[in-house]
Amino acid sequence: MAIEIRAGAKKPYPMFVNEAKQGLKDKGNVELHGLGESITNVVRAGDMLTSQGYAELVSFHTLTLNENRDGQTRSKAKVIISLKKASTFDKAFQDFESKRFGK
Repeated sequence: MAIEIRAGAKKPYPMFVNEAKQGLKDKGNVELHGLGESITNVVRAGDMLTSQGYAELVSFHTLTLNENRDGQTRSKAKVIISLKKASTFDKAFQDFESKRFGK
């Protein structure tokens, strides 16, 4: 089962990258969820994880959700990015840790 990470628009995307790396390390699968303005953070995080060798893209889904507020229906876009642990994860993680701690 994948770990679900719900991204927010007010937090920087590297925070979700770090959370996803930990989820990939622990469980092997993560889902990044972004609603409305947070979609940008989810796409950036997913792109960074795949381009740096931490994850492989499993699926990319888009949805439109309708919500009723004060008698008005509003639509919001939602993105779900499913990732699995890449075969290069351990090397990428080890390289990052050694640079981080200067070893």
